[in-house]
Amino acid sequence: SIAGLYASQSDPSGRWRSFYGGVDTNGTQTCDSCGGVSIYIDQTALLNTRAAGGRILLQGAHTVAVLGSVVAGGQIGDTGITFAGSDSSVVIEAGDQLYIDDVIAAAKSVELTAGAVGANGNQTSLEVTTVGGVSAAGLTSDGSPALVSLIAADNLEIKGRLVSGGELSWTLDGAGRRVGESVSWSDNLGLVHIQAGGRAYIGGMTQNAQGQDVEVGTTIQAGGSIKIIGGENDSGYGVDLPGASTLIVDDPAGSIDINSALDADIQGVVIAGGKVDFLYDSQGRLLGQQISYHEGNSSTVSIQAADQIKLGRSLHAGLRIDLIGGDDPDDGGQYDGSGVVLFGSVQLTTSALNGQINLNAPGRIDILATAYAEKLYAKGWVPSADGQLPGD
Repeated sequence: SIAGLYASQSDPSGRWRSFYGGVDTNGTQTCDSCGGVSIYIDQTALLNTRAAGGRILLQGAHTVAVLGSVVAGGQIGDTGITFAGSDSSVVIEAGDQLYIDDVIAAAKSVELTAGAVGANGNQTSLEVTTVGGVSAAGLTSDGSPALVSLIAADNLEIKGRLVSGGELSWTLDGAGRRVGESVSWSDNLGLVHIQAGGRAYIGGMTQNAQGQDVEVGTTIQAGGSIKIIGGENDSGYGVDLPGASTLIVDDPAGSIDINSALDADIQGVVIAGGKVDFLYDSQGRLLGQQISYHEGNSSTVSIQAADQIKLGRSLHAGLRIDLIGGDDPDDGGQYDGSGVVLFGSVQLTTSALNGQINLNAPGRIDILATAYAEKLYAKGWVPSADGQLPGD
């Protein structure tokens, strides 16, 4: 449904479709009294162009809610999306909140833009839910990189998967259960650009089967580079990466850059120049992730915060890791006043012979001792996600 519909345009060949809710074709607002939701795509709907070079544009004056699939230039099949060719794109713009609860995909680029939070009281401008996902396959006729761009005027929350520069597909068993998946990376690479005027939360809160609020992570994969920019907000964190989240760039010469106007709380895994494999049990349930690093790696990771950088898990790059903390205010907390805090669980590694790990801050740098002296490594993965063993 489209509130205050100004125009709906489409190419007779099916290559492009445009929908405007409460705005005209120039983006000028035409409806001040259309209610909070300008464009609503139901979960039973599929918005699709099937020709190569296809384009889908959704532009709403207020909230845009996408609960159904949006695919430009391809078709959804049992094991993934098959694109007709190169250069298809999706652009979705919301005057205030943008809510993504299904798959958004194109061959070349997906650009999502959300405005300032409106009167509905929701503090998140742009949200991708746990069942939502955004991907650009990297199929470009001019050799340019794929682009997945998410820009929010206020807070941003990404709980669904992002892939830029590769085609995601999965393997099914005879019963139709997912037992494997892979990304076929394009030589054109891919860029993920995430920018929030408020908090960039790469993960988020959801409810489990018991109705309890739990924090979840996500996985963001790019062929060439990932860039995350977080702004000012009341949480104290410009960029927040929970422990269950993973940022990973495939290109051995790729880069990951994080810039925070406040604290950068990086508790997840950050890998520049590697790959992640998702492992499933025989019932199609996810067991976990297995990460490996590429050889001949000249990739880089850079994290910069105006206040404090907190690190809790693993960072890897081929050539260089730069951690640049700021002048963190001392409000009486345990680590307040430190520009960089490395918890004892952190692993920072570079693989090149001339690799560098640089820590810099105008004030204190805290490197905490590990909580253990030795590790035990499992021989393999448990056979089932529920932990049941086949025998004694």
